[in-house]
Amino acid sequence: MKELYAHDPFLNGRSALTYGSSSYLRNIAQAGSQMGLGEDDWGVLSPPTDEGSRGTDGAFEIPFVFAIPEKAPHADAAWELLKYIMSPSQANRLVRLPHGDALPTVAADAAAADSRSAVFYRAEVDPSRVLDAAARNADPSYRRVASAIWTEANGRMQSLNDGVLDVPELLKALQAKAAQTIRDAQAKPEAKP
Repeated sequence: MKELYAHDPFLNGRSALTYGSSSYLRNIAQAGSQMGLGEDDWGVLSPPTDEGSRGTDGAFEIPFVFAIPEKAPHADAAWELLKYIMSPSQANRLVRLPHGDALPTVAADAAAADSRSAVFYRAEVDPSRVLDAAARNADPSYRRVASAIWTEANGRMQSLNDGVLDVPELLKALQAKAAQTIRDAQAKPEAKP
């Protein structure tokens, strides 16, 4: 993992900022001891939003869904176990484990006030933005352009020799790549099923 962390621009000190899900906290926690990243060297902020929707996000993720069939034997006991697993007391225990993959579903005491994980529990979700994003992400044309831009940006980030990124130049290159991808798609449309 130390070799992988060495290629992460934020963890190796080449980038002052990164964007990721709550599971990235695990990478920071593990890399800290291996790469000299101290507890006071980083913090967590919510994604920027416009003034009218401060504190709301357009993303919503449910990584796991637990289901208990109605006619399952011992269904009541299974529900009691699930309620215990998702309880605040379990959240308080899990949030203190150093190797958790994600934050508990229920906010723990440690996620209150000024804790780093508090930002994930304070944010509200704007349902219309979530639905708009889902529709956009389902569009093959959007996915094609997004993939081309991600590939271009990732390639440029990996090929940095001096650790300096010219952001205006990168944005121009990404705009050109997006425009070219759209032109290519218009010249050769996808076959309809």
